[in-house]
Amino acid sequence: MLAFQSRTRFVGLDTFRYSWQALAFSVRGERVLAEGVEACPPAMPGGSAQAQLPTLPAGTKAVRIALDDAGGRRVCEWCFRVPRDQQVDWPASGCAPPPGLDEVFFLAGSRTNRVKNVKNRVMQGPVFDFFSPKDSSLKVTWGRMSDGAYRLDYTLTCRANVEMLGFAFPPLKDVTAERWLGGGPVWGNMMQGASYGLWQCGAEGVGFVRDVDWFEIATKAGTYRFTILKGPSFFADRAPRGADVATSCVMPGFGPGVFMRIPGIGGETFASNETGPAGCSAWLNLRDRSTLKGQLLVTWTPAR
Repeated sequence: MLAFQSRTRFVGLDTFRYSWQALAFSVRGERVLAEGVEACPPAMPGGSAQAQLPTLPAGTKAVRIALDDAGGRRVCEWCFRVPRDQQVDWPASGCAPPPGLDEVFFLAGSRTNRVKNVKNRVMQGPVFDFFSPKDSSLKVTWGRMSDGAYRLDYTLTCRANVEMLGFAFPPLKDVTAERWLGGGPVWGNMMQGASYGLWQCGAEGVGFVRDVDWFEIATKAGTYRFTILKGPSFFADRAPRGADVATSCVMPGFGPGVFMRIPGIGGETFASNETGPAGCSAWLNLRDRSTLKGQLLVTWTPAR
């Protein structure tokens, strides 16, 4: 079901048309399985309406929606993932982790330091460290799948007031490129704007991304592919250094990891907790013990 909300003042919603595409993805790119063009349902200026998409073909991973006005001009375009569950049986025996992933850190963080910005105003800035708050723990178990892939089962237990929570491996060495299928880069107070699809970047590290199906990191020694089977869909590798990060917080040097809460970002004149939904009220307040369980699949391919 598609929900439309008209933000025009003088024309109805039915003067617009929308096109849709059912998409599948492979390592070579996206493939259109089905598509169509429809008139938007009627609604007065400022009103809302709904439309029903046709039955999507089997194998549809995402749907792209584009909206055009009466003159054929593109108003907006968005791509969203089709929800689905992945089930993978536990492998018969345990194993050692892939090379470079033999350590796992529990990450939790909150705002603790106070700094002055360019306008000489005192702000709270986030400080994140590898640490385990009281009554908190992370347990991981490695296993080997029949196709050679590694599977990590984890249980994260936490009782703390934090803005960032998850686990990560140490930074991988000699990274050459990254690509992933999912949403684009985000921060905790900047969740909108990046649609679902195939993304890629160079060796600099992408930071936090959301709704990730798989994330691939190429190094000189080989290629890692991380697939989230169960649990949070926030993934990260080497958080970037933005204006707020450079002036008012210190990020730990973590590598690839999975998070259930990610921090916000600020600017030169404001801290990330002063604007947007990443303010103090959006912290993850765990008054009682909270347990998070998930599964991460890792495919390791050595360089030839």
